[in-house]
Amino acid sequence: MTEVRSLRLHDLPFAYRMSGLGISFDAQIRLTVGDDGFRQALMAGTGETQVYVLRTSGGGALAQMHYLPDVHYARLAYVAPALAEGASEALWLAMLDGMTAVAGARGMVTIIAEVSDDIPEFELLRRAGYAVYARQDLWVRSPAPAPSPSFQLRAARNAEDQQALLSLYGSLVPGLIKHVEPPPTVADQCFLVDGKRGSEGLVAVYEGANGVLLETYLLPNSLRTSTELLTAALNIVNAVGKAVYCRVRDYMGSQSNTLSDAGFQHLGPQAVMYRHTAARITQSTYRLVEKVDGGVPLPSSIVDGHQSGTA
Repeated sequence: MTEVRSLRLHDLPFAYRMSGLGISFDAQIRLTVGDDGFRQALMAGTGETQVYVLRTSGGGALAQMHYLPDVHYARLAYVAPALAEGASEALWLAMLDGMTAVAGARGMVTIIAEVSDDIPEFELLRRAGYAVYARQDLWVRSPAPAPSPSFQLRAARNAEDQQALLSLYGSLVPGLIKHVEPPPTVADQCFLVDGKRGSEGLVAVYEGANGVLLETYLLPNSLRTSTELLTAALNIVNAVGKAVYCRVRDYMGSQSNTLSDAGFQHLGPQAVMYRHTAARITQSTYRLVEKVDGGVPLPSSIVDGHQSGTA
């Protein structure tokens, strides 16, 4: 097989043939833009989307990476064709390894993929070095009026607000999560819940042509309830005119009753996976280098075992 490379002009007919035949692994883009990976590449608004191809004698594969702004994390957004469309496991594994290499070459340290664990591609991701680090549930609310809020969210605008967002995120999210994915400051918009002792919660908003995706975070000791926070969020995103999606990670606690009462319907669960683009050095030994004229021997680290580099 040839190596994975960026899409070129002469690949466009192949890219159009792959349209609609793949699987999306980026919930944000899939829900707010649509399932079609090629359309995602053209219309995704947050960060940069890049299309790659792996051409073979039998056709090949197409994939899309979503590079998030100002961070060293990327999302595997789309791969086509799916196994159900005739793709081989070998083709998928080659494509996934190639995508890891190109992401690493761009300075990305982690690739994230969101996937249902009841499809065969989930096991292929595991074989390609992806591991599950969280579970999530996706919910949707059809366009409809929202109840009047009991308080107003405040848009995060300055450096002090950004620090408040990071502080809240650091307080509410487990350490493992913070090491493998970016904070909600990469969202299109962020809003804060003000309390007597500072910020008590936040709402991250991801926008797209097909709707908006929400993530809500609230301190356990907040005077506001999750129902109040969700109602306030629905009002700031114009829920009467567009579909609203909500992504709830397992570490956020159960929000089923709150979402159901607000008119949301459960779309289904997903596994949230990651793969590092570099391997850590696991063992080192030391020896003395040759004596330099006029100098003294100096210690030099010689790596035994795994060396840093693309995985």
